[in-house]
Amino acid sequence: MSFFGVNNKMLIKLILGLSLHKRFSHWKGCCFITALLLVNVSALVGHNGLGVPANSGAVLDLHELAIVDSFYQVQENRIFWLDGASKRPNALAEGMLQCIAESSRHGLLPEDYHYERLSMTANRARASVGESLPMEELQNFELLMTDAFVHLALHYYQGKVQPDSLMNWFIKPKPKLDWVSFLTVALQEDGPCAALERLLPIHAGYWTLVAQLERYRNLNWRPIDADVTVLVQRGDDDPLVLALRERLLVTGDLPEGDLSSTFDRPLENAILNFQYRQGITQDGMLRGATLDKLNIPVEDRIKQIIVNLERWRWLPDDLGDPHIAVNIPAFELQGMVDGQMAYRERVIVGQRRHPTPAFSDSMRYLVFNPFWNVPKSIIKNELIPRIIEDEEYCEEQGIEVFRGKKKVDTKKVDWKNAKAEDYWFRQLANEKNPMGRVKFMFPNRHSVYIHDTPDRDLFVNSHRSYSHGCVRIQEPYSFADYILSINEGWRRSKVDELLELPKQSKIDIAEPLAVHIFYFTAFEDQHGAMNFREDVYLHDDLLYAQLTGDTDKVKTEKAKTIQGQGVNPILQGRTEDIGEELEIDVDMPVLSPLPAPAPASATGSEIDKEKEERLPALNGLGVD
Repeated sequence: MSFFGVNNKMLIKLILGLSLHKRFSHWKGCCFITALLLVNVSALVGHNGLGVPANSGAVLDLHELAIVDSFYQVQENRIFWLDGASKRPNALAEGMLQCIAESSRHGLLPEDYHYERLSMTANRARASVGESLPMEELQNFELLMTDAFVHLALHYYQGKVQPDSLMNWFIKPKPKLDWVSFLTVALQEDGPCAALERLLPIHAGYWTLVAQLERYRNLNWRPIDADVTVLVQRGDDDPLVLALRERLLVTGDLPEGDLSSTFDRPLENAILNFQYRQGITQDGMLRGATLDKLNIPVEDRIKQIIVNLERWRWLPDDLGDPHIAVNIPAFELQGMVDGQMAYRERVIVGQRRHPTPAFSDSMRYLVFNPFWNVPKSIIKNELIPRIIEDEEYCEEQGIEVFRGKKKVDTKKVDWKNAKAEDYWFRQLANEKNPMGRVKFMFPNRHSVYIHDTPDRDLFVNSHRSYSHGCVRIQEPYSFADYILSINEGWRRSKVDELLELPKQSKIDIAEPLAVHIFYFTAFEDQHGAMNFREDVYLHDDLLYAQLTGDTDKVKTEKAKTIQGQGVNPILQGRTEDIGEELEIDVDMPVLSPLPAPAPASATGSEIDKEKEERLPALNGLGVD
């Protein structure tokens, strides 16, 4: 058989020859599938009466060339998306077009899956009467449809963007699938749409965001025109109240309309609920920080939901049951059992220049009255200069110094000429030890873990990004009780005994407990309320740019992220206890005071008891 007067053998030699020539190296990927389809035209005719000559331009448009190529080899170039008799897109193709359109529900772009081109071909085929489309166009449709399915399947299963170290995401990806076998089963047995649905995350957190994305795409609000110094509170009569009511009605925080310009108690309740869902101080007032959150455009909130859907797609289906989940932007730890929150705790996470990484591991033991092995960087840059200034410093801080295995007298060392790398420092368990009294250990390459802290005053702040990477927990003994409650053979009295001992003690956990440190800036909470948090490490804009293919924006956001984080020890592969270097100089601002457990007015006035009692009932309202 020949094609345009060239016999098959000659054509294959020509194609393969071009593929090997350096001037045509970009052809290599498409040559085999082109040659394969050309040679097997007769086989195709035998299968379904349709011969489809290949077009290298169409092949070059393929995103998943290797998988598509392998699939058609296995299937001996069988046609799947076209009807052999009518030579029009079949029911399988019509359903797949709808599946591609539905990808927007998941924050993806249908145009990434050849949607416009495929739709145009399908429309032309439907409109044609008595004659079929050109064979070349039909062949393009077949290949592009297969490529669209595989490309969308990959994105549903593992995400569109590969998480990299710049975003500090190190959670183990899902296992790889045999995509040729998956595609074969999907097209011959399951149907493409059903197969694609099964690839999406099974987690409830993902599907609540899918619903919220649809909701937010139907919302619209106007900014409140006010100065950042504004302060409006209950009892005030102010023109801004009407604009505030309108804004809170849109997002559902205010359940019903009211034309009054007087700031009443229902409006105060609505603001309290809105503030709760933004993770900011709950004072029930319209003031600078709350105004900023109210005026964030709905388009930005939609982007935030989309990037967090992508993060869910990066996660494995099995997170462990039970497991511990830390959400960095929410400054919160949760204990999850049977898919339900069984424990909740405030935490402190890493500063922007010392970001806490997102990763997974298993908690294996607890350490009571822990020593703190001081990182080399702290020894060189902070401790030795302190000792030079004050020779009593180590003794006052309970710090022991060793050279090798030999303990040294710090007063007899010439620290001005000493090499920091020759010594290691260990702080004993005391009230100044940054480890506190308990460490919850899940050994990992980042040297990041959960632990107590002596800096309890920092937990009253709504923004809690202060550490050098580790996760500090507000109530370590309560958390220890929770860990004990899900591990047999533990008892609180034993913990109390260990805390009384003047030495470090380690206790293994009977069943290692999965720990996941996540980065979610948009999520639905246990009350069904939509929550948004500050993008503390500047990851959202970068990820959104990557999802939308905005390469210029990607470059800009990468530069901004690197500049914001400064030198990141996690990315340099440090294995020290980077999580808790001495907090000699905390350089992050203290923002939005929030005394626990009751929300307090930013003015420091006494909490309104009635307001405190109403708060739990408010938390289920709103979608913003």
